[in-house]
Amino acid sequence: MNTIIIHFKYKLHQWYLVKRGYLAEDYEPMKCTKCRSKRFKEHSRYYDEFGVVEYQLRCKGCGWNLAIWSYGNWELL
Repeated sequence: MNTIIIHFKYKLHQWYLVKRGYLAEDYEPMKCTKCRSKRFKEHSRYYDEFGVVEYQLRCKGCGWNLAIWSYGNWELL
């Protein structure tokens, strides 16, 4: 039962961030949740034989790590 509640809270939090403009519909960060900056930089790239497979997105304003893009999907930190 606890895992269902935790999953629901996580999805509710994502929905809230999308509605407030912090995330796009695919959960790509649009602005920093700490300082509201819209300037980001890619950090810690990982490659395989096909190119970039994973990287972190970091805010240029405050340095906060926002999300990881991995194999086409975003995961919030």
